[in-house]
Amino acid sequence: MNVIGDVSDSTCVIVDDMVDTAGTLSKASVALKEKAQKVLAYATHPVLSGKAIENIENSEIDELVVTDTINLSDAAKASKESGNSQCHTYLVNQLFVFIPKSL
Repeated sequence: MNVIGDVSDSTCVIVDDMVDTAGTLSKASVALKEKAQKVLAYATHPVLSGKAIENIENSEIDELVVTDTINLSDAAKASKESGNSQCHTYLVNQLFVFIPKSL
């Protein structure tokens, strides 16, 4: 994976609609972290299937924030609660917080 632009000493933010196996997310974080100071990831739907937890734990993501559109799997909850992952905090935010009250 190639990074276009200079991310030296930056905080990079990856935004996606969903995290399924987290393969692409993991690869992107590794490429960015070669020069970036931090890599933050935000996704709406935490599908987290297959080797997603392993991929996230072995990535360079400093923080992963997802919403509650899908319940976290038992593996994701265990990873979050153990504190053993490299950082990879699964911060689950309620989706209604992001939706304007006018809707």
